[in-house]
Amino acid sequence: MSSDGGFAFLLPFIFITFGCLFLLISHWGSQAARRWGIGYLLASGGFLTPWTFPSLPAELHALAADALFLGAAYCYSDALFLHFGKIRFTRLRAGFALAAYGVIAYAILVRHSLSDELLFGDIGFACLVSFPLPFIWPKAGQRIEKLLLAMASLAVADCVIRNVILVGILPASDGLESFATSIYAYAMQVTSSVLGTLLALTAIANVTLQAMSAYREAAERDPLTKLLNRSGFERAVAGVGKTDFAVFVADIDHFKAVNDRHGHSKGDEALVAFADIFRRFLPANSVVSRFGGEEFVVCLPGVRAADAGYLANTVRLALEYHEWPSLGIDRRITASFGIGKPEPADHSIHETIARADKALYAAKDGGRNKVMADSLPAAPTLLQVISAA
Repeated sequence: MSSDGGFAFLLPFIFITFGCLFLLISHWGSQAARRWGIGYLLASGGFLTPWTFPSLPAELHALAADALFLGAAYCYSDALFLHFGKIRFTRLRAGFALAAYGVIAYAILVRHSLSDELLFGDIGFACLVSFPLPFIWPKAGQRIEKLLLAMASLAVADCVIRNVILVGILPASDGLESFATSIYAYAMQVTSSVLGTLLALTAIANVTLQAMSAYREAAERDPLTKLLNRSGFERAVAGVGKTDFAVFVADIDHFKAVNDRHGHSKGDEALVAFADIFRRFLPANSVVSRFGGEEFVVCLPGVRAADAGYLANTVRLALEYHEWPSLGIDRRITASFGIGKPEPADHSIHETIARADKALYAAKDGGRNKVMADSLPAAPTLLQVISAA
């Protein structure tokens, strides 16, 4: 069956369309989308080569097409590594691609063998695309990510199966000039159209969702401390039970004096250090946020108010005895803490935060560098001192 005619141009048109779409998506900042786009454009060039310069020798067509296909495979593997944030083994993959091309060139220029060229070309393509899979598969947590890897695996399997079935039955006398009208060329266009489209659609879904997630993450994170901001806090606590949590509010004592004496850059470093202390000493499921300035709000799912007090006191001590001189700050920095616990009549977590705020003000009034709690539901104005400097 011949691959001539309109169908021969449909595949490169599909790949050019996806390549341009990926490059458009890459303007959102996705390096993986850029690699996918370049890969699809290179592959489209490989499919178009026999018809772009029909007067050139078949050997040159084959050399150009194989170079473009290997370049596309390299870009696809690069895109997979970038998407999952893994080390890319750039030199190793580039070295393999050059070695594979050398073998392909030998098959074309010395052996003049279509079967050998197809075999080595597909092996090179399959190895490059499959190279990232063992490294990134454990990081594929979402279903759409697993589907992307499944599509990449199918593309690799297509190369292998196509060679086993078709390359093995091509007559040994077939020359390079017979490729365009071969069964192999037709089968390659059919399977590449289907799998190339499926791979592109799953890759587009992945890079789009990743870009959206990155934008949402940026919108919900404090740019200085990388903790949640108010908006991020609201979303994070939406799934917390109505009463199975505790809250504490922290406010750095005399923070204006730190900025006035050491400058705002040192004040920023102090805020970052405080955020790191939260990460080090609080449970992994804690929802830690910077509400603004030097005020922090922490939700502790599954933690009782008394235990929240002990955790807050641990953070208080870690802050007070932090190695501030290493940051160029010649004084201890302390903070005051207020603990709040939810009540059955509460309509939202903000009522609990309000009680924690009341305890915080009491800690400030009581001399600062304290953890205090609004601990008795029957007498919400009665504050218990959990710890004091």
